[in-house]
Amino acid sequence: MSMSMSTSEGSLRERAVQLVKDTTGLDDSHAKDLEVGIFNWAIQQADAFRIPKAWTNAKFTDIYCAKTCAMLNNLDPASYVGNTELIGRVLADEVKPHELPFMKPQEIFPERWREVVELKVQKDEYATTVKPVAMTDQYRCKRCKKRECVYQELQLRSADEPATIIITCISCSHTWRVG
Repeated sequence: MSMSMSTSEGSLRERAVQLVKDTTGLDDSHAKDLEVGIFNWAIQQADAFRIPKAWTNAKFTDIYCAKTCAMLNNLDPASYVGNTELIGRVLADEVKPHELPFMKPQEIFPERWREVVELKVQKDEYATTVKPVAMTDQYRCKRCKKRECVYQELQLRSADEPATIIITCISCSHTWRVG
């Protein structure tokens, strides 16, 4: 990508900066910093998917515009996303605007994701605390080749058909069914 801006690039990027300022009330330096982050993120995504980095390429502009919209929706407390804390974190310099596009959803809106993350941690803890009653060496894991498994017998189909055995490897957590 050349260092000089084409007219379409310049106008699109300038419109993005203006949209950020109008939607969020951020000052010019914060808005430009965010736009640079969005642009760099779009370039990184284009590289990852081997998309030509040109403003004449519709896929590249779609990547840029989609990320701009996502950032605006997260920064606008009145949007459907409902992220009322992010704009305050940006204004308090807890989060740098150019880093926002590269952040994970749970970093951008931790209040919404806290419950989901806690539930996953609970499920992971439950999965790793295996009850020794159902342990067996009868089955061999196809992934790690060990014979350290737990099993659970469930009636998933009609009553006149055999029960399904769900086997989970203790070592690698690979799960499969028998029957």
